[in-house]
Amino acid sequence: MVLFSAQIMGMYFLSSVIMLRMNLPAEYRTIIVDVLSDIKFDFYHRWFDVIFLISAVTSVIIIYVNQSKSTIIK
Repeated sequence: MVLFSAQIMGMYFLSSVIMLRMNLPAEYRTIIVDVLSDIKFDFYHRWFDVIFLISAVTSVIIIYVNQSKSTIIK
């Protein structure tokens, strides 16, 4: 489970860097392109949204389960 979480966090971080690349001025954008030259932009652009959606839904489910357990215990 820890390795899976680390994999997801790493992919999310890399996706965030690539998404940030779109908003940078051209002279700074080339630095990221040089460092991540063999990364496919479209792949991480799509996975950024998917990972965000999965983590948001998972968080809502965990919060709901914790709240319902608190209500039952009281």
